[in-house]
Amino acid sequence: MMGKPITDVEDEKCIPEHNSGKETTSEQVPLRNNRNDEKKKKRKNSVKDVLTDAAFVDKHMSALIKRVTMVMAIADDLLGKKMIQDEMYSNIDAAKTNEKKMRKLFQAVRTGGLLIKSAFYTALQTNEPSLVKDLVATEPFP
Repeated sequence: MMGKPITDVEDEKCIPEHNSGKETTSEQVPLRNNRNDEKKKKRKNSVKDVLTDAAFVDKHMSALIKRVTMVMAIADDLLGKKMIQDEMYSNIDAAKTNEKKMRKLFQAVRTGGLLIKSAFYTALQTNEPSLVKDLVATEPFP
């Protein structure tokens, strides 16, 4: 059942609902969500992004080992994404200094492949944004 045609300004806010035939105001009609468009964009760039993230992690490994202070927050993120196992998390937590914790974390990151390196980079951006900016600033321009 279709709604009646809009004839005056007051009725402009009423839009017939698709299936029920009920009228709703335009404020009640949800806006179209462009999630599919966003997913396509992410897929299109995801391989490139993963490779770029992994390259950053590999390039700056020694600086990251020395300078990361939020090691357990990063480990929490990786554990939450199931990128590291509980045992590895415990080993990281048991290490005495941040540098030793980072060495343990890098054992998992190096052996885990590109996806874990990318997840590590994302966690690094979240927990140590100033450090990431500093390391990016020290990179030579192409």
